[in-house]
Amino acid sequence: MIMIGDPYTETPRPGIKWREMSKDDRIQNVRDWFVTCPQLEVISAYFDGRIVVKIREGSEMNTREYGWLIRKMEVDVMKHDPALRLYLETSGDINALRRITRGIDVLEGFAGVDD
Repeated sequence: MIMIGDPYTETPRPGIKWREMSKDDRIQNVRDWFVTCPQLEVISAYFDGRIVVKIREGSEMNTREYGWLIRKMEVDVMKHDPALRLYLETSGDINALRRITRGIDVLEGFAGVDD
């Protein structure tokens, strides 16, 4: 069963200050909030309040500790604006990607490759 939620409930939107910032300014703003959390790296901060973070290489924490840390940081971010949400960067299965692309050659100068 798929839970869609209440379609009549208004989704909170970030404040005007957040929406008027450039993407680079939003990222820098969140990085300033994350000074006390060196394990997380801010990847992107979108107009609609989504903030994508990733776990830095070499961070020695287990999954439970990361979950707690990300939730704690999301609560801290929501103190600045209740509509902001953290998302953890997805990581794909490299072996599956290798299987899918096995035997495919990318030609140099092919349209879109150099863009």
